[in-house]
Amino acid sequence: MALSEQQLAQRGDIGASDCPVIVAGSDEQRNDLWRVKCKLAEPPDLSLDWPVQRGAYMEPFIRQWHERKLGYTFTEVGRVVRHPKFNFLTATLDGYDAARDAVVEIKTTVSLDFALRWYTAQIVVQRDCRDAKSGLLLVSVLGHEPVEIDVEFDQEFIDEVYTRIAAFKICVDTVTPPHPVAPVYPPEKWRSVDLDAENPNWKDEMVEHLTVWASTKAPADQHTDAAASIKLLLPGDVGRLRFRGIQISRNKRGALSIQRKDAA
Repeated sequence: MALSEQQLAQRGDIGASDCPVIVAGSDEQRNDLWRVKCKLAEPPDLSLDWPVQRGAYMEPFIRQWHERKLGYTFTEVGRVVRHPKFNFLTATLDGYDAARDAVVEIKTTVSLDFALRWYTAQIVVQRDCRDAKSGLLLVSVLGHEPVEIDVEFDQEFIDEVYTRIAAFKICVDTVTPPHPVAPVYPPEKWRSVDLDAENPNWKDEMVEHLTVWASTKAPADQHTDAAASIKLLLPGDVGRLRFRGIQISRNKRGALSIQRKDAA
């Protein structure tokens, strides 16, 4: 939806719509967003961006179509809500389903899997800004009839979302470029990979490390078991023990460490 001047004035330094980039975006996308937030670059001109304009055009129709099927209307369309804990964080709602206490986010996309991977972080923030019970993603894939998804996420994912948002805000406040981080996805969108049958571009390097791990697994297990047995066997009044270049030391709290002290 096109935001009014009043809505723009109510928005915080970071909006829920920024969160997909912050949480699941590439390093380049995150750096571009950081530059805009730091006023080092102008926001991109989306007036001729077909996917963005298509989504803005279709949003009212998608909402009205789904409301007719539900038999009731969504409320709070366009309302700007602020996060109860992070004052700099706001969300502009596409709608609120009072019957189910759920925020509603409307999207047009080419893939349902992409929508879930990309927008789940946004739903987390919208839900918490509105203090709602859940979040609904209303998605039209390739122009087809919209599909409603009750988006699921666990506490570990929620914590990671806010950790990344808080870190990004510090980068903006200090005008420090964000560090490279791997995208994070909700557990529901994790995938299985069989390297015996598939060939991702990272396969060769991964196979090399897996081969080393497999060849050293048994000795590593023996090493761990031996260390545990040594610590159990050592009498409590022994503070230091040496044997053929191996040294065991006990600290003041009684914890033991085992190290090699081979002569140079």
